[in-house]
Amino acid sequence: MESQMKQQSGAIGKPTYTVAEFAGLFNRHKSWAYRQIYAGRIKVISEFGVMMIPASEAVKIVETAEFYNC
Repeated sequence: MESQMKQQSGAIGKPTYTVAEFAGLFNRHKSWAYRQIYAGRIKVISEFGVMMIPASEAVKIVETAEFYNC
């Protein structure tokens, strides 16, 4: 568990992520990330020919997440 947390905290150090990397942060397929982009839930940088997602968007998702109560 501790090594997994170290890997995740190290990954947040990148300034931007590709769509596949961003999806991987949340253990999702990249089609999930594209759905978030096209729904307007996350912002991307696309001026340079590649879609890049700022790390702040990953932080935003984590900060606005709610706990599941069963």
